[in-house]
Amino acid sequence: MKLFKIAWLKIRSTYSLPLLILSLIILVFYIFIGIGESELAYTSAHVSSILPLKTAVIELLSIYLFSYSVLPTNRIVSKSDQDFLFMIPVDEKELAIGIICSYLIINMLLVGILIIFTAPILGFGSFALFLLFSILLSFIPIFSLRLKTLYRVLFTLLLLIWFISAYFNFPYSPLSMLDNYTPSYFILLGLTLAIAFLSLNKLNIYDLVKVNYQSSRTIKNPIIFSPSSSPFLTMLKKNINLIELGGRVSQIAGGQYLIARIKIYYVLIPMIVIAVLAYLFPQLSFLILVVEFILLLNYAQASFINEPLWLNLSIMPPSKFARNYLLSKTLTLYILFIPLIISGFVSGNISFAIASLEFPLTFIYISSILARFYPVPQSGVQILNVRRMIFTLIGTIPVLVILFLSLLFPLFTFVIIVILVSYFFLNKRFWEKAFENAISSPY
Repeated sequence: MKLFKIAWLKIRSTYSLPLLILSLIILVFYIFIGIGESELAYTSAHVSSILPLKTAVIELLSIYLFSYSVLPTNRIVSKSDQDFLFMIPVDEKELAIGIICSYLIINMLLVGILIIFTAPILGFGSFALFLLFSILLSFIPIFSLRLKTLYRVLFTLLLLIWFISAYFNFPYSPLSMLDNYTPSYFILLGLTLAIAFLSLNKLNIYDLVKVNYQSSRTIKNPIIFSPSSSPFLTMLKKNINLIELGGRVSQIAGGQYLIARIKIYYVLIPMIVIAVLAYLFPQLSFLILVVEFILLLNYAQASFINEPLWLNLSIMPPSKFARNYLLSKTLTLYILFIPLIISGFVSGNISFAIASLEFPLTFIYISSILARFYPVPQSGVQILNVRRMIFTLIGTIPVLVILFLSLLFPLFTFVIIVILVSYFFLNKRFWEKAFENAISSPY
């Protein structure tokens, strides 16, 4: 009962009650549809959409793994949660386990969509996959936080390769149950138990907290800006040196805005590896496009969050600052996408190459929408609610539409993107209002 109360407090610090009820209704809907699909899976002699469903499941699970493992800082206890959770008169171990239980409940709400894709293939086994994967995602961030950045990236890449190997009918993948390999359930169970054991071993409540300590070390590679540099070149130099990835809404950590600043080569090297894989296995092209979208979304969500707007406003007009800022960020994104663009053209996947060429421009749209309608809270305290979910969808759904259309009508989507970019670049009033909201909005 005590663990339930802790978990409930943590969940309510993350979800508003209307959003929590909506999420539960959606999960029940997934389960209801899954039961019907499971019964059909046993009565139908053949399911013609097995291969597309299998591909969708692998891609969806890969997205979850990448997000939770590489960027675990958006799956930890926020500062606002610490202020009241750490004051509860319970044992630290109980508090940590209660928080992990809240992770499990929230992950079940987020991963429930898997049931719709897996039930036609696995029948009622889809519910076992759903439960195991919800547990796995609850512990992977804790385990990843204990690893250094390089080891975390390597761990994630190896894990992704292991899961994606199911696409090539590898019988010992945690997802090979999609090809009717029953032992795969035990492989996934073993992986889940291993990650859970490594996470719980010597678990301390402060393992769930990201603490930033002041370092006494000197900065090895300081970024030096010339007074004569133009604002654009100054921003471009800063963005190329440090890539900012993050999220405006953390599903687990309340609403704290978290940014990961990393050297560009930590992102560029994996992109080169992915580009080589795209050349060797052209059938992975769509999955790679999904990876591009994840990177784009995390990159866009970090825009304007840590920018001292009140200083920028005194240096140049808001519209001029926004143009320089967004253009420098977009060029940095092109540097990251160049390996994938080249790989697409060399391998003959022209439509995917053109899509990768156009796709970074949509960054300007997402960043502009978020800056205008989804300003950064000055208090740093936020509860995830329906309003914020709607604005997130407004920012991402059109980009997903453009992503699919770009594969079929590249010239048409290019015109749409140019119109969108032109609007945000030329609309001075848009940015004046956006910066006013960023400074004065209570959200």
